[in-house]
Amino acid sequence: MGCALALPLVTSLVAAATAQGDLDLRVESRATTLSLSGTPELTRESAIVEPRLSARVDEEDLRATLAYQPRMWTSDVGSSQSPLLDHTLLAGVETRGERTWRLGASATATRGKMDPLSDLLAAATALTPSAGQLASTSPISYESARAAGTGELQLDLRTTLGGSVTYSLSRGVGASAGALLPSQWSAGGGVSVSHLLTVRDTLRLAADATWSVTAAPGGDVRSGFGTGSASWRRRLSPTIEGWAGAGASLTSLQTAGTAAVVDVLPYGQLGLTRPGDEGRVAIDLSARLGPTVDRFTGQVRSTAEGTAGLRWPVSSGLSLSTAASAGATSNGETALGSWDARAAWLLRSRLTLEVGAV
Repeated sequence: MGCALALPLVTSLVAAATAQGDLDLRVESRATTLSLSGTPELTRESAIVEPRLSARVDEEDLRATLAYQPRMWTSDVGSSQSPLLDHTLLAGVETRGERTWRLGASATATRGKMDPLSDLLAAATALTPSAGQLASTSPISYESARAAGTGELQLDLRTTLGGSVTYSLSRGVGASAGALLPSQWSAGGGVSVSHLLTVRDTLRLAADATWSVTAAPGGDVRSGFGTGSASWRRRLSPTIEGWAGAGASLTSLQTAGTAAVVDVLPYGQLGLTRPGDEGRVAIDLSARLGPTVDRFTGQVRSTAEGTAGLRWPVSSGLSLSTAASAGATSNGETALGSWDARAAWLLRSRLTLEVGAV
């Protein structure tokens, strides 16, 4: 159960720029249950208070944003002596206006604690440790940072060239946290070209690559992959779009003291989407098969993922939504699933009450 509140702080006009500040507040309570074969069932009831202070400056050609988002929470209301506190700082800049090109950059930094039970994969790793990792279901200290840049260039009325770069770093803070959540940095980039074949059909060719180094207990694990793919997107009706894509990934994995192992993995994606408005249900369906880098071990795994979401705007003040997701590694070692249902009431123009089951 949760509610959100947003209040405007400042709106001003300086020369040709406008500046605006906002204060948002989200209050949420959550119950999480983890049940793994061979282990006792674990349940925690958590409470979360998440304010967000943001500022935005709009000029004729640029938009800049800056936000500070602390998070006060308890991982277990029944046993926590005091709330935990996370700090997140976000910044971004992007071009605006009518033009044939677009650029954007963003950065995020977080320091605080994470609860293994709030992430099923983290919990599974914590309860069945491997490679010297420590078993823990208590909150652990961590810090992370991420920077990204994107760009688009419209070559003509039908063709658009895109590109992106990313860099991220995360690690546990302290000896025990570092053993469970080892330091990992990764860098990646990609390019794509989209061509409008008809008023309904778009062809997209893409290539991207990711490289990471994980400080595992047994030594650094160096891994990465590059993917080439082609996808076709079609407007099936005035409100429904679908897409399908296929390709291949070349992967590399090198553990301490061994030679790199190179492999080829399949890549594919399917999707269907329909926006919703008052009285009409919004639909989002997607499936993906491709490589991922394990956050805890640095191993490259072929993973299949699927998501389904429905949202029904019953009226201007009430909406119902539900979402389900599932994922599994191709070797069958890990399979995870989740489901949630929510109802949101717009009590006032800037106050929303949301109730859900997760």
